[in-house]
Amino acid sequence: MAELVLPIAFWSSPTQNHSISVTHLTSDKKTLVTGGWSGKVCLWSLRSKPSSSENKTHASENLRLRCILTGHTTQITALASVTYDWKETVISVSADGTICLWNSTDGKCVHSMENLLMRNPTSIVVTPGGQYLACSGQHNYVEIVDLFKLKVRTRLLAHSNWIGCLYSCDLGPPGIHSPVLLSAGSDGIIQIWSLRRGDGAHPMQTICLDIGDPLSISLSPNFKTLLIVTANECILHTAKESREIMTVPCPDPGGWRGGGYVGNQAIVAWTKEGHAYLYALPRVDKAAPLSMSIPPDQVPVQVPVQVENSGSHNSIENLDIETMDVVIQPPKQQPSNWRSSYLKKVNVADKTGVQPVVIFCRNAEEDQDETILTHSGGIWGRILILGNSLGKVTIWILPPNPDQLESESRILPWAVATPADHWKSAVSKSMSMTNFFGNTPTLNGERESIHNKVTASIIFEELWLLILGYADGSIRVTRLPTADEKSLPQEAHEGAVTSLLSISDDKHPRLISGAADCTVKVWEISSINGVHTATLLWNFVQHTGPIVRLFQPPVTELNNMTNVDNWKNCFFSISKDRTIALYSLDTMHCKNIFGVHPTDISRVKWQLEQEYLSVECEDGSVSIWEMGSGELEGIVHGELARDIMSQSKNILPDNEDYFSEALHNSITSFTISIKDESPVQILSLNIKKLVRDLDKSLKNIEPQATQPAFHSPKQKKRLPVQIYSPDMAMPPVHLPAYTCFTYLLPWGMDPEIDEMCKTSLGLLPPNPPISFAIKGYAGKISLWVPSALEVGRWQCSEYLTALHTLAAVSYTTNLLAVEFFRNACSKLLAYYCHSIPENCENFVDPSLYFLGLFWRDPIEDITQAARAIFVATADRLSTERRQAFAKSWASKLEKESNSKSQAILVLAILGSNWPDSMDQQLTARVTNELLKLLQQDSEGGALRIAAAELLGKGFTIWRQYITNVDMLIQHLFALSLLSDPPNISATAHHALMLIGTAEPKQFVVSLGQYILEVHYSDNMTGKPLNTTQHAAAILTLGSLVKQDPISLWPLLPRLVETVVRSLDPHVPYLRESCLVSTTRVLHSLVKLYPVVSFHQESQRLAVGTQDAKIVVYDLKTATRMYVLEGHAGPISALSFAGTGKSLASYSVADSEVKFWKTETGFLNFLTAQPTCLRSYRVDKVDKKLSQMELLDGVRLKWTSATNVTLVREWEGTLTFSSK
Repeated sequence: MAELVLPIAFWSSPTQNHSISVTHLTSDKKTLVTGGWSGKVCLWSLRSKPSSSENKTHASENLRLRCILTGHTTQITALASVTYDWKETVISVSADGTICLWNSTDGKCVHSMENLLMRNPTSIVVTPGGQYLACSGQHNYVEIVDLFKLKVRTRLLAHSNWIGCLYSCDLGPPGIHSPVLLSAGSDGIIQIWSLRRGDGAHPMQTICLDIGDPLSISLSPNFKTLLIVTANECILHTAKESREIMTVPCPDPGGWRGGGYVGNQAIVAWTKEGHAYLYALPRVDKAAPLSMSIPPDQVPVQVPVQVENSGSHNSIENLDIETMDVVIQPPKQQPSNWRSSYLKKVNVADKTGVQPVVIFCRNAEEDQDETILTHSGGIWGRILILGNSLGKVTIWILPPNPDQLESESRILPWAVATPADHWKSAVSKSMSMTNFFGNTPTLNGERESIHNKVTASIIFEELWLLILGYADGSIRVTRLPTADEKSLPQEAHEGAVTSLLSISDDKHPRLISGAADCTVKVWEISSINGVHTATLLWNFVQHTGPIVRLFQPPVTELNNMTNVDNWKNCFFSISKDRTIALYSLDTMHCKNIFGVHPTDISRVKWQLEQEYLSVECEDGSVSIWEMGSGELEGIVHGELARDIMSQSKNILPDNEDYFSEALHNSITSFTISIKDESPVQILSLNIKKLVRDLDKSLKNIEPQATQPAFHSPKQKKRLPVQIYSPDMAMPPVHLPAYTCFTYLLPWGMDPEIDEMCKTSLGLLPPNPPISFAIKGYAGKISLWVPSALEVGRWQCSEYLTALHTLAAVSYTTNLLAVEFFRNACSKLLAYYCHSIPENCENFVDPSLYFLGLFWRDPIEDITQAARAIFVATADRLSTERRQAFAKSWASKLEKESNSKSQAILVLAILGSNWPDSMDQQLTARVTNELLKLLQQDSEGGALRIAAAELLGKGFTIWRQYITNVDMLIQHLFALSLLSDPPNISATAHHALMLIGTAEPKQFVVSLGQYILEVHYSDNMTGKPLNTTQHAAAILTLGSLVKQDPISLWPLLPRLVETVVRSLDPHVPYLRESCLVSTTRVLHSLVKLYPVVSFHQESQRLAVGTQDAKIVVYDLKTATRMYVLEGHAGPISALSFAGTGKSLASYSVADSEVKFWKTETGFLNFLTAQPTCLRSYRVDKVDKKLSQMELLDGVRLKWTSATNVTLVREWEGTLTFSSK
């Protein structure tokens, strides 16, 4: 079942540090990615694809910080991008070996694996094809990672020392796949590996060079030259023969940092000081390009290479043929005169000291700054990007032909930006909590300084309070969602508040605060006249360093402990002094102190059964403490330390733990803390739980309580809830569930909608203002910075649009149940589904994939909302766009992936509603995939339920591609008998009705055959029959009779024959079990069809057929008694006389009314064949009657023992006598 959790972010500080360690540009040239030393990854939006013609645009307008990704805890060492699951995806790797994959549009984490790689990976490259990632670092092998499974498939070993950099490309011409991987190690060797299927896991070529540690290697676009950058030199070689062409020493004392090609005839290199130099290259037209084939004149020399494998894999998939290694030694002679070349081919070795003609460098103010800056960068085609440790990013567009530049020329940056730049607009709008409360008076009556920033925050969920800790040691308590800007802070600590924790026992809500003054304080939260304050209960002074974090043991774990009383109402504190303290709230004392640890504490876990506390430090050591006595049991290192931590359970919650808790709670809050940066408070709204809470409270509202007194700021109104005044009485609806609605409303987009929300819903805009977050894989959070949200939550990404629209529409749909809300909610629904998409500039359509996840949700309001948004979105698209969308999603069916099943459903929804969206081939594929999903017993059954619904809804479209309709009907019938999962029975039954309407004959044949075959089987074996299924099949036929009597009219004889057989007296338990269901169905037939008549006393049933016959059944024996023939056309009406001795019949086709003698003798087998007693001619019907007119407009009614009346609605009645 899909989760619907909406995270909301409250930013504490107006600035965020970002010391850049690595940069990357995505292949679509729309997103710049920067990684930081703190483990933070930032996504930047480029205004448009960079081009040199746009240099006139102000540089600060071309680059905007979009979102911050918080999935790593150590330095980001490498970045890359790949098309993952058919979307542009960013790959980030950190020093601890953790790898994360992020959606480049909204930053959502799509996959991650902690500690997958060996420590300190320094270089990664995606291999051609995008399935594998090659990684290297401070070890002598290359790890090949399967990106879809995030597993190390193999390790390539051919170096004797660390591998500094990697490069991968495809050498083959169009249509021929020839991928290679280049690895350069500090041993001075460059290995060239073939990644082509069928090649072995050995290097196909080895180049031995006398160089230092390589920083980067790359091939020219024409594969003729190889560029190697070391700290001292940029070296250019021919790629095929490995002949040195030129060498460029670094002109700066710090050395080179990296370099790359700008086309085939130019390179750019940048230094650690932040300077960049552009060089023209000599022509090497005669040089042969690097290729996969080995020249015939080269003699292969075998070099022993040991290959270390991961698991049971010997190589990358299908790399099973070993290839001989070729060692190519560079020539011993001195390089040619093309030693190095600036523009105009100025020799750098010339003693005249001529400087480079094209230089990119830092700003003058940076040069004057005494701070030592580190710079990192990259080259993508003609785009050069540099970032420094202050967070500044600079982008240049290099010219296509450097020879055309004049001497001493200088290229201006295309874009320049820092994270601080993008907080300026947010500060002006008070988008952080520091600035929102920044102009309120302090305890001394003075204005609060902007430097007194928020350093800690927490949301007290039980009381719906926001509690803030400040750098001056004060604490402020205010309520949500509309906080009081004038609420005063109260003095709490002598140093900055560093951590806050809320604990609620059975009696009192408690607040725990830790600060830089080394103290931990316990407070009781109370409310006086609607104003919340914190009263000090206890002050702990156990540490000698600032408090780093406060936390409580997991409640769910405590509930499972036998010694729960030992740890109930306890909490821990972690300090900078490398100690951990354990406190008891019941006795208000410190139970134990664990420490001092050798280095700073990184992780804390415990083992419940043994009552051990496992503390991991930054040096990798693990200290094991006995929690009861506080004694140190030992310190372990290496593999044993990792095993102990993996076998211990989390006591220090992480984001994933919080989101797991969020699935069970309506509201969950937690804090995201990044090294040396202000925290970000996250409020997680579980929309499903909140909608349920709201629904329960709405159902309990008494009519007289729906309009309590309410005072609006402008006028008096009577509303069902009161939100403005803090001293109001508790509203009749669930307060947190309702007030959370304000976070979903489209504030600021339309003044009329804003006013309606205030006056008709009683809600105000949220204070402090909010930003939004996205929860990704394993609880990893992507934070949209406030400046990026100036465009609105509906202009960022498909996922964000779908998430917020679905949450808002679900809420609004639920409130429609209350009469007073109905008008406002109806307008909101129209605004969400139509006005915003049509009028919002740069609106991003919601993700149909995400909406499809809720197509069959257990909560009806969410199901209705998802379907309404899906249909409205798809309906706005033109036929061409829907076809393009279907074509793009069709590619997801080719590979097994997590999104394949959902892609099937999305395409099936499109096809069933808009058949012209898919061609015949795709329609056939979707049909087959739906049939497969129908047979899968997936977890929760959601896919099976959706497949059943869509097969029924679009049956007329799928029909020509279904080879066995009989099997489909019987399978759906079997599903209709299930009680678990919920809704599967009703969904399968509805699908059966749709199929029965489209294929009534096949429907009757399939279910009828099913009933009869079971019946015969019982007669042969004599074993008891599952009569429940038999009765259900009869009722299913009866359901279709009620739903579509017209379609089944021609099939009445077979239908009745099938139903009557269930009354066979020779199978008594079958007759007894099916009697009720058979009676119900036969009653429906007699009531609906004028050609079916039943006589109660004689238990005879007569059925008129389309071939002019009347079949009479004896229900006592479940047999056919006789067939009456005499009419010349289809029977239109039948009716037994009250005595049962006569039967009247009428046919519109032959315009005759006939009377039949049906009286029987003492024994049925002595009964003579009934005869026609009398026949009357009536006026012929002049018009052609429809089946509906025949069904509703023709009747035979006995008015006496001998007289019958023919009712024809279009002309009146006629009476006839049987004598």
